[in-house]
Amino acid sequence: MRKIILIFFISAFPILAFCQTGKLNLGIFTQGGGFNKEFTPYEVGFVLDYEVLKHFSVGIQAEHNISLFKENNIQSYATNEVIQGRIGYSAYHSAESDLSVFLGLGCPAKCHNDWNYMFYEAGLKFKLMACHKLKPFIRLSVREYDSHTKDIKSNLRLMGSLGCEVTL
Repeated sequence: MRKIILIFFISAFPILAFCQTGKLNLGIFTQGGGFNKEFTPYEVGFVLDYEVLKHFSVGIQAEHNISLFKENNIQSYATNEVIQGRIGYSAYHSAESDLSVFLGLGCPAKCHNDWNYMFYEAGLKFKLMACHKLKPFIRLSVREYDSHTKDIKSNLRLMGSLGCEVTL
């Protein structure tokens, strides 16, 4: 399944290159979902978005995930390198700010991890456009973790992230 997702998003770039607007954004971010003591995910990573049309973008996101678990007063953790494909639509764009919605689908990059899962994400991203090249952003999203490990249950989390982008 991971190979199919990766092939789909990699092949989407040359297919859509004929109708491109030409903006490539590279960003770094940190995010977390610490509202629950049973399961708390933290990530740090980067995102590469390509604006295919004026308001539509496709991208890929890579992150290092540290998930903290607490069950029956026993604390444990799992670490993964995660890859995510995403699409986005800029609902509001002005010279000062940009508000977009995005959908993403991701999974761990390796087969033998501490925790095997797929996740589905939907969210909002607010980006300040006033700076010429460096654009800070904040994201709020809902992420569903679909666990494939029998000892870890599936979880739905509200995620928040901070980061910045550079237009290449």
